Amino acid sequence: MQNKPSLEMLQLCFDNSPMATQVMSPDGKFAYVNSAFTDIWKVTLEDLGDQNIFDDKIIQLKDVLHLVKRALKGESIEFPLTPIITYKSPDKTIWIRTKTYPLFNDDNEISYIVVMHEDVTKRKLIGKALKESEKLLNTIINFLPAYVWLKDVDGIFLTCNNNFEQFYGATRKEIVGKTDYDFVPKELADFFRKKDIEAITKGHESINEEEVTLASTGKKILFETTKKPIYDSDGNLVGVLGIGKDITERKHADETLRISEARLKNAQRIGHVWNWEYNLETKEFWTSEEGNRLYGFDPKSKNHTTEEVENCIPERERVHQALVDLIEQDAPYDLVFDIIRYDTEEKRTIHSLAILERDENNTPIKVTGVILDITEIKKSEEQLRLNNFRYKQAQKLGHVGNWEYDLVTNMYWGSEETKRIWGFSVEEEEFSPEVIEESLVELDRVGKTFNDLIQFNKPYDIIFDIKIHDSETIQTLHAIAVRETDDLGIPIKVIGTVQDITELIKVKKEVSNTNQRLKLATESADIGIWDLDLTNNELIWDERMLKFYGIKRDDFNNQYTDWESRVHPDDLPHAIVEFDAAIKGDREFNTIFRILRPNKETRFLEASAVVIWDENQKPVRMTGVNIDITDRVNIENELEKHRMHLEELVSERTVELQEAIKEMESFSYSVSHDLRAPLRAISGFCSYLVEDYRDKLDEEGQRLLKIITDNAVRMDLLITDILNLSKVSRAEIKTTETDMETFALSTYLAIATDVEQSEFEFIVNEMPKASCDPKAIKQIWSNLITNSLKYSSQSEIKRIEIGSYEKEEYHVFYIKDQGVGFDQQYERKLFGVFQRLHNLQDFSGNGVGLAIVERLVKKHGGQIWGEGEVGKGATFYFSLPKK
Repeated sequence: MQNKPSLEMLQLCFDNSPMATQVMSPDGKFAYVNSAFTDIWKVTLEDLGDQNIFDDKIIQLKDVLHLVKRALKGESIEFPLTPIITYKSPDKTIWIRTKTYPLFNDDNEISYIVVMHEDVTKRKLIGKALKESEKLLNTIINFLPAYVWLKDVDGIFLTCNNNFEQFYGATRKEIVGKTDYDFVPKELADFFRKKDIEAITKGHESINEEEVTLASTGKKILFETTKKPIYDSDGNLVGVLGIGKDITERKHADETLRISEARLKNAQRIGHVWNWEYNLETKEFWTSEEGNRLYGFDPKSKNHTTEEVENCIPERERVHQALVDLIEQDAPYDLVFDIIRYDTEEKRTIHSLAILERDENNTPIKVTGVILDITEIKKSEEQLRLNNFRYKQAQKLGHVGNWEYDLVTNMYWGSEETKRIWGFSVEEEEFSPEVIEESLVELDRVGKTFNDLIQFNKPYDIIFDIKIHDSETIQTLHAIAVRETDDLGIPIKVIGTVQDITELIKVKKEVSNTNQRLKLATESADIGIWDLDLTNNELIWDERMLKFYGIKRDDFNNQYTDWESRVHPDDLPHAIVEFDAAIKGDREFNTIFRILRPNKETRFLEASAVVIWDENQKPVRMTGVNIDITDRVNIENELEKHRMHLEELVSERTVELQEAIKEMESFSYSVSHDLRAPLRAISGFCSYLVEDYRDKLDEEGQRLLKIITDNAVRMDLLITDILNLSKVSRAEIKTTETDMETFALSTYLAIATDVEQSEFEFIVNEMPKASCDPKAIKQIWSNLITNSLKYSSQSEIKRIEIGSYEKEEYHVFYIKDQGVGFDQQYERKLFGVFQRLHNLQDFSGNGVGLAIVERLVKKHGGQIWGEGEVGKGATFYFSLPKK
């Protein structure tokens, strides 16, 4: 009874304790457990019953038996001496740190043993995660394609990655703890230290370029360095982080591309080709300088509004719709149209091509195109066609992503950047090894390199192509990886980085392609290229230039004065003025002049060039092109003579043709009217004979009399058709907006008999309103519907369908039946006057109806055609301009 108050006091102390607590008597029986103990092991004091810890029945507690035994000896085991013990509770694995101590009564005897457990699972997991993260970060830094290092405020190296080791030709262990002065000459070390101090002083990153020599290889490279001060979590300055990139190839590629583009610009100008862009966000147009000149804009202007550009295009609706179709439907943009120059209202004909550019989210952002001035080609009837110029701008360098492949679970993980490289959205979960393998263009080569890494620990440093997810786009990637093993040396994981280097490859290919296009352009257009060094007046010509001037290589002394001596004396002053103006920067060199060959032959040349300036804005060289336009000049002169003569002939023939047409129409009208009177007399007398002399005529006489009457009626109908055809030829078309659905339906109801309306299924689909002459369109529908009713009258399926569709700048209307049809090879015969494909005994008519329809449609500026198959029906189409 003496210990009971003590037990109650213990319960009060431990009931609300966050630590799992159990109290046992010296004989090992459980006297008390608190709620925290029950929460961890899901066991109450009642569940434990008479169990004894020394019987080893409570498996969860067996690891603390040695602690309990020490407590029975009177020892208290406190943190941190006690170990961390792993337990598997029914629903999870936990880590526990345990302490034990004895409780003594007044006689200094042990009355209870108290065991307290602290749950350190969260701390354990955080520590493990931090260790894994640190390991992953070090792996990423070590295998980044850049040079990475960290110095303290005194310039002493704290760490560096694998790439940086080759910078000083030393290992990381040899570099850490030393300064730049231990590896490079004092002048260079002073420069490095100066840039470190600048980054610390400014408090933000600084970027500079410098030429350095790699100690490991002796290779000189152009180095771009980014330096940034690093602070700890308390805001204290730790040191300077440096990241370096080898930009030697990029700089070389940029310079090569700049020179190639300058040459290409001149070749394009001679070939009359310029590029343009349309920004879908700002709704502004940009064109190159030559493009501005073509449209009549200021050559130095940068952007133009949509309205400014479209005001120069007479067919602005067609051109605008093609641009809309490219943006909304990705339809091909390949147009030939006229423009009116902004400054002079001169008419030019151009050929424009374009492609749609999208961002990484596949959203249209820009239209990029080229303009080909084909005015002179059309005038000269030359066959030169310069098309299919499509340019793609180089994109920014790709970002670097990291990834892991768990060899135990066969699970693949990639960072957000890695997903974007493969064409996945950040939210997408599906990023499995199977998806990666499907994207690889060279699966065998990449797979072998990957397996060599896992099995033999061979280096994994590879460049390969992939097909972007849900796309046909090919991207080029650079991947680096290392394997990770367990304590037994068994590979369990692969960790790596991947970088999209597509744009770098594209730049290199673009340089090659630009040079190739330049070569093709000069060869196809027969263009000569020249280069003048303005410092010493040294002039270089290619073989075509020598061919233009009719001389051999040995006959040219490569001097500017030699060129002057070969220009026609009458054209030399103007050519020199243009040359000097280009040197001064007043305008570009673009002129036409004559030359004299050694054999006294005169040739016309068109010359163009750009001036290249040094850093002090002093002209140092001119690069240009020449093209021999003698044949074009001669053809244009000859064409002008023929054009003047042709205009005279056309004027004379037009007057004669108009007179002949008037006489023919008058003759047809007069003959038709004059024939009707005797025909009516014949019909009238035949009627009298039938009525008054029927009983005096035998059966054969009555039959012959009926034949005369029928043919007289048929001839009267024929004359009516001729008159209608004549009226159609003379009729004036007055267009207005017409409801085609209402016209077609009302025409059918007016023509079809009650019996036909009950037998036929007549369908009128939704059709747009059309700009046409209401009288003419009613005649068109009347003739077409009459034909369908007539030629479907003997068919089992009596069905007529009317509808429409859009085709470029036209509305196309159609009427379809299930009648007798026709042979497609005779399709054009249907629209001739008095042309029939069926016997008169089977189907009545004179073969004028479709001829009338064709003339009415053509008067509207449209076309008519038919499709049919014998016994399977026919469909007739006619088009009307939208405006």
